[in-house]
Amino acid sequence: MPSPDFEFHIGATDPMESKLAHAGFLAALRDEQASAVAESLQDRDALREEIWKRYGPAIEELYFLRDNVAEAANWAAQKIDESLEQTPGDQAFYQFHLVQRGLLARSLLSLGETIAMIEAGHSAGALACLRTMYEVLIVSIVMAIYGHPDAEHPDLPERYLMHREAFYGLFAADYLGAGLGDPDDPLFDDDDLGRLAVMRSDLVTRFGKDFARGWGWAAPLFDGRPASMTGLVQRVAPQLAILYSMMSAPTHAGSDGWHNLITEDGLGSREFKAYPDSGSLGAPIELSTGFVLLTAETVVPRSIKFEDAPPDQTGEAFLTAIADSRRRVSEHLSSVPDDPP
Repeated sequence: MPSPDFEFHIGATDPMESKLAHAGFLAALRDEQASAVAESLQDRDALREEIWKRYGPAIEELYFLRDNVAEAANWAAQKIDESLEQTPGDQAFYQFHLVQRGLLARSLLSLGETIAMIEAGHSAGALACLRTMYEVLIVSIVMAIYGHPDAEHPDLPERYLMHREAFYGLFAADYLGAGLGDPDDPLFDDDDLGRLAVMRSDLVTRFGKDFARGWGWAAPLFDGRPASMTGLVQRVAPQLAILYSMMSAPTHAGSDGWHNLITEDGLGSREFKAYPDSGSLGAPIELSTGFVLLTAETVVPRSIKFEDAPPDQTGEAFLTAIADSRRRVSEHLSSVPDDPP
C-alpha cells in the first residue's frame, strides 16, 4: 500500500475560514476539552501544593533574599548619590555604579521570574530565566574589574549604555521590511533611516568598527577578536563556564533541549515531556541565590569611609543577611527527599 501524501502549509491557517469550515469539529472539541481544562487546573493547584510541601521553606527564603537585595541596593544607591559631587571623577563613578544598579535590577527581575517558574514546576523554564541572571552577573563582574573609573577600561560603562544605539537603524529597516505599521504614515521615513545610519557611523568612528557587533561594547577586552559572552566568561569566571552550557539547552532550539524532553517507561515507549512536575527544582533554587548574591556584591559597598569618621558598615550587614538567606536555602534543600521517579 503506497504511503499517503502529507501536506503542510505553514502560516496558511485562517482562523475565520477554519471556524466556518470546521464549525462542528470545533464545537465538539471545545465541549470535550472543557472537562479536561478543569482537570488541568485542578492538577496545577495540586502540583503547586506538592511543590510547596517539598520546597516551601526554600522558596519562602527566596522571597526574603529578594527583598533583602532590593533594600540593600536602595540603601547603596541613596548613600552613593548623597556622597558624590559634580566633579568629573565623581560623575564617572556615578555612571559606573548606575550601570551596576541596572544590572542588579535585571537580576532581581529574573529572580522573580525564576521563582514563578519554580512554583509552577517548570525546572527548564527556571533554568532559562537563570541564564539571564548568569549573563547579568558576568557583565557586572566585567564592569567591576575593567569598567571602574580607576580600572583599565573606564569607558566600558558608557560603551555599554550606548551600545543599543548602533542597532537602531537595523531595527528600523527590519520593521519596515516586515510591513508593520501604517504604510500611509510609516513609523520611519527616509530621513529617519538616514539619521540612524549617521548615528551608527558616528558610533563606529568613536568606538571602533567592532562596536557595532554583538557584545561590541566589550570589544576592548578582545584584542580584535569577536566579542562574546563565552569570551567574557572565560576572562572573568572560567569556573562558571559549565553552567552556561547547562542553561543553554532550555533557552535555545538546539538538539540538547529536544533530547531533554524525551522520557521512557522502560518498556521501549518514548514520549516528549511537555508538562511541569515537582522534580529537578533544587538546582535552579540553589543557583539563583548564588547569582543574585554575587551581583549584589558589585553594587552594595561593604563599607563607606568618610574622612575623620568611622566607616559605615551597613553594606556588610546587608550582604551578610543576603548570604544568610542563601545558607538557609541550602539547608532547606539538603533536607528535601530525592526527586520522585
